[in-house]
Amino acid sequence: MLFDERTMQYFQAIANERNISRAAEKLYISQPSLSRFLSRLEQRLGGELFQRKTDRLALTALGECFLAYIQEAQQLNSRYEQQFSALLCQEEQTLRIGAGSITSPFLTRGVFPKFQQEYPHIHLQLVEEIHINLLQKLDHGQVDLAMMVYNGEELSLLERDNAELIISQPRLLIVGQQHPLASLIQNPADNSIFSPQPLQVERLENQTIITGVPGQRIWEDTQSLQRKYAIKGIRFISSQSLDTSISMAACGMGVFTLSPFYIINSQAVQRDDLFYFILDDPLFQWTLAVRCRSKSLSEPERRIIALIRETFCMDEGTV
Repeated sequence: MLFDERTMQYFQAIANERNISRAAEKLYISQPSLSRFLSRLEQRLGGELFQRKTDRLALTALGECFLAYIQEAQQLNSRYEQQFSALLCQEEQTLRIGAGSITSPFLTRGVFPKFQQEYPHIHLQLVEEIHINLLQKLDHGQVDLAMMVYNGEELSLLERDNAELIISQPRLLIVGQQHPLASLIQNPADNSIFSPQPLQVERLENQTIITGVPGQRIWEDTQSLQRKYAIKGIRFISSQSLDTSISMAACGMGVFTLSPFYIINSQAVQRDDLFYFILDDPLFQWTLAVRCRSKSLSEPERRIIALIRETFCMDEGTV
């Protein structure tokens, strides 16, 4: 015997209120209409559902049985609705990943193909944005996961920001062999991303820094470095392209900052005409983390974070 949602709702209201008038008020219907409903239901079931007392109604044995039936039916319906929803989500789910313009190519080359092999039913959407816009999209639920860069002074924020650490490396200062700072290299033959030469912050005075655009993480950090040390005469050139920035540094147009990971894992920037410095300053500690919109991660979200960690940490031990 099947009953519609209205029948179950009306009966539960009477059972909860134990009073026809109060139940009718809760249901926004008239008391006579609800009384007629109950009479018809009792006729259908073949017995009384309530004992009528002076001030309240009491469930009969049949009423108790019918209430238990309704509750079990609702639980069963809810369970199958969840299963149906999960199956539909598997068919239609979209996972939105946010990243900056320098990081995103490494996701599309090293992470996304592996993930799609394991989860072919999930559509991956790459949201390429500058740092400040990614933060806003996370806050507004427009991306599910975002690749975020923290500096060494911000590591305590990882837990608060619901972020998972992927890799930490010193950020390098990169110059071409014709750049004035190149004359400071003591052992040019030994200089590499694996053995950069220390550089005092004061040496950046009157230098041109190749950086990003306002709102981009690299731009924020170079601006903070200038304010922190009151570096005089520093100039900035904006570029969002990794290849362009490297080429500008190689021909002596300025100093570019970059994490060793990108040089190790990108053929486009493996060049012999570059020198590398390192600043002993927490602002130039490059930390990549995956910031999550929700603390409750789905299995696909956990898997793509694992693939990101595998991709970006593959050469950590050599840096």
